[in-house]
Amino acid sequence: VGGFLIAQRVQSAMDLLVGSQVVVRAGTCGAVLAEFSDTRLTVLFDPPPDDGGYRSFNVLPVEIRPWCEPANDVERLPSCRAEAEAGDQSPHRHAGVSLVD
Repeated sequence: VGGFLIAQRVQSAMDLLVGSQVVVRAGTCGAVLAEFSDTRLTVLFDPPPDDGGYRSFNVLPVEIRPWCEPANDVERLPSCRAEAEAGDQSPHRHAGVSLVD
């Protein structure tokens, strides 16, 4: 769906809302888990630093984009920063391997 692959690392393209509550901030890293339907993907987003759980949401392809390392002068979210510091920048890593606690 939308040209994304299963297990591809992605990031949210915008704040994702449930009702009026932001549940995933723009730029949050995650991985595509599955095709939910003909128009949506299930993405497992990395948890924010103060949250202990992982979160999956069914999103439209326009709500995500492929993960890419930001320029050095751009502040990274903690989970994305840990990936970049580890030196693994492959966009096709499996979600179970790439999640940061």
